[in-house]
Amino acid sequence: MAPFRWPEMKHELALAKEVAKYFPEKPQEWDEVAKILSKAFSTDDKQVKGRGCREKMDRILEKYTKLQLLSTSLLSLAIFDYTFGWFPLAL
Repeated sequence: MAPFRWPEMKHELALAKEVAKYFPEKPQEWDEVAKILSKAFSTDDKQVKGRGCREKMDRILEKYTKLQLLSTSLLSLAIFDYTFGWFPLAL
């Protein structure tokens, strides 16, 4: 049976809600989250698994962290430009 691929944003949102509700850490806890999501998202040829839930949540958080860092950097540049009237680096 093939793993579930998280094709839509609603799948990621449902995963995030379950993770926020249960805060899984152990593999058995991730399997419980997968079992809950399986009821809604699994098909005959694709099944939600605990490891897949954990790895997808890790990727979501990594992407969010990168976006947060980028927005913080851009905000810092904007403040610097507003304060001093010039950018220190050519962009």
